Amino acid sequence: DAPVILSVLNPSSGPVDGGTAVLVQGGGFADNGELLCNFGDKDAAVVAEYLTSTAVRCVSPPQAKGLYALEVSLNGADYTFGQLYYEFYATPTISRILPVSGPSYRGSVVTVHGTGFLNKETLTCRFDDTIVPATWWSESHMSCRAPAGPPRLMLFEVSNNAKDFTSSGLTYWRQPDASVHKIVPDRGLVTGQTAVFVRGSNFVNTTALRCKFESVEV
Repeated sequence: DAPVILSVLNPSSGPVDGGTAVLVQGGGFADNGELLCNFGDKDAAVVAEYLTSTAVRCVSPPQAKGLYALEVSLNGADYTFGQLYYEFYATPTISRILPVSGPSYRGSVVTVHGTGFLNKETLTCRFDDTIVPATWWSESHMSCRAPAGPPRLMLFEVSNNAKDFTSSGLTYWRQPDASVHKIVPDRGLVTGQTAVFVRGSNFVNTTALRCKFESVEV
């Protein structure tokens, strides 16, 4: 028989709680009902689902934080050795996002505060069913741009591996675009302090409501 070869894990990391469906690609897999995956503990191996001779899928078990060799067995006893590694990370959490709303015609940059964010290419945000890349700033701070689209309230979550997302229940409101129809007066003293009345549509009663004169926000 051809030797079992492991080439790619997708994803290659997941939360310590387990439950991540991991696609293992390689070669030499057999649909014999004895396929197992081992995430660093042969006594806690999990059943692997045969897909093709080059791919199997297994669900990660709970495991302590760290990097572990992922091995596959065709007979429940003999495993591959030291080919690929899977990282278990602390489950991320979200405490708040800013802003909590933005215009629909262009996505606002949303700043996310929480814990357990990892500096990975798979760090992502999810607005309802739309997944967007995120920028890592620190273990407790990341950001991402909301997708443009029709106005609506969207569930917001984040993920370190683009597969397993938080369950914070936070929401982001993609609101109707504000527009200005008229300002009164349309001029004032260079010293400022002129009260300007703005008429338009889709203004929102929020502490984040601002006016902008060139580059100056008030």
